[in-house]
Amino acid sequence: MSCRKHKFFFYIPAALLALLPCSALIANAQAPTSITRPTQLQTAKTVFVSNAGYVDNHYSEVIYNEFRDGLTKWNHYQLEGAPGQAELSLELSLNVLAGDVTNGSSFNTTFVRLDIRDVKTGILLWTVVEPMKGAFRKKTGEKNLQDAVDRIVTDVKSLALNAPLPSNDDPNPTDVKSTNESDHKNKKSRLSEQN
Repeated sequence: MSCRKHKFFFYIPAALLALLPCSALIANAQAPTSITRPTQLQTAKTVFVSNAGYVDNHYSEVIYNEFRDGLTKWNHYQLEGAPGQAELSLELSLNVLAGDVTNGSSFNTTFVRLDIRDVKTGILLWTVVEPMKGAFRKKTGEKNLQDAVDRIVTDVKSLALNAPLPSNDDPNPTDVKSTNESDHKNKKSRLSEQN
């Protein structure tokens, strides 16, 4: 009997020691990592907004106009009328992802997508996607579409100011602040020079 007790007490510390590396891996996996974003996202001064379209041209125009209005109100970028005059191309689209479940019913997820490209190289620098809540009423659908476009504008601000991107779970992202204080001061001085 005493031999069994000793084996039992041996296995508990051995099991705990075996779990230590796992807990270190979990702690490291949860630690936030710093992502180096393409510098063009912070240094660009001019952008061209393009409309990648949607099945319904009305909604395609709505998101395009609302997005341009959001950028104009922010007054950070100079909006250009031709891609050759801009540093970045912001390609906006409204997409629907249709899913099929095993019982034969299906579901749709609608989202606004923004692809950001370097105009000179044509390389895709970043993509942001914001889901749009569903709606049964037209007015509610238009409000939900506006909310998704507002979140896309907030994402662009976060990328330009090198701030963390808000979570898609946050329905009302807070005002974007630069993570680099000197960047914030430079942006303020650039805006005051324009006025």
